[in-house]
Amino acid sequence: MIFPYFKYNNPDGTRVELPLLSLRVACNRKHVKLWALVDSGADITVFNGSIGKLLDIDIKKGRALELHGFVDTKDKYAAYTHQVNLAVQGLPSVDTVVAFTDSDRYPDVAILGRMGFFEKFKVTFEHYSRQIQVQPKPLTSISVLASLPMVAGRYTG
Repeated sequence: MIFPYFKYNNPDGTRVELPLLSLRVACNRKHVKLWALVDSGADITVFNGSIGKLLDIDIKKGRALELHGFVDTKDKYAAYTHQVNLAVQGLPSVDTVVAFTDSDRYPDVAILGRMGFFEKFKVTFEHYSRQIQVQPKPLTSISVLASLPMVAGRYTG
């Protein structure tokens, strides 16, 4: 699927175009729809803890990690990983691990990073045409072979 960059007005009045995707995040039989920035420089997919609370996730029960560098290298934030289901319009949903912050400082933080998003999809930026292409992760020949019925190394289908 090809998605055009989202046109956005900064608080200072300047207009920018960003690779934002509309997605659904689900967990505990609840879901939240939101916009998230596709960021190949982000190590992990990150959402503000307020999103986790809407999904009935006890944020601090996840595996703890420290995040830094997405606003100021001096800022550090506690985050906790949890498994959720992500769905981007027109693509199959995926179960993946994401981090939820415990900070109220940036309530709108939703970043699709390498762990949790890029490892699940093929992502191609076409910045010159202000669009991003997102496709399901291609099957590798090893995973295709592993799914075939085999006896003593011979295909039996």
